[in-house]
Amino acid sequence: MKFNKKIKVVILDFDGTILNNFNKSVKKHQETARRLNLNVPRKSEFRKMWLKGLPWKKLVKTLWPSDAKLFSQEYRKNYQKFKYKPVPGILKTLNQLREKCLLIIVTSRSKEHFDKRINDAKINKNIFFAIQLLEDSPFQKPDHRIYNRILGRLKRLKIKKQNVICVGDTLTDYKAAEGACLHFVGVLTGAATKSDFLKAGLSPRDIIQSVNDLPEYLTLFL
Repeated sequence: MKFNKKIKVVILDFDGTILNNFNKSVKKHQETARRLNLNVPRKSEFRKMWLKGLPWKKLVKTLWPSDAKLFSQEYRKNYQKFKYKPVPGILKTLNQLREKCLLIIVTSRSKEHFDKRINDAKINKNIFFAIQLLEDSPFQKPDHRIYNRILGRLKRLKIKKQNVICVGDTLTDYKAAEGACLHFVGVLTGAATKSDFLKAGLSPRDIIQSVNDLPEYLTLFL
């Protein structure tokens, strides 16, 4: 399979893009709320928060404004027990992609939480050229400056923005990439629907079902 030679780097979001955690995360938050006799938000409410790219603490405060501390304490008690799997088939796809491109993860997860999740998912971190976590940047999506550090590193390798694509599952991923003048591909394995991406202005051809469709996408477009 011949990829578009123009593409040398694929920057991937983690949650909802590599990690198949959106639905299970919703369920775990609902279970915690139910256990505490708090309001149990519908999946659609939770999706709106996820789409906004809210930090977890702010998400909790938005959904349970009067009981955020109580909810946080209860959720954290059980957090280590939660395990999330990768998007089905993605491990094979990532290995296929790395033969042609540099793979980079840019996520707002902290190192502690990221390490647990990627280990639970049995994903080898060594397949990635770089991994940028919460602690590595003062900026977060949708702020396009979240890519400054990575782009600076790529520039030293003489890799231009035209050689990079970003892949993510939310509108904040899209806005950050767009603000950085990077080509974006939306996946439907997380919070955003095809309709969400279309309404935000993303071209239909740049919306794929999952990262597993990226190899074929790279043979057809760009």
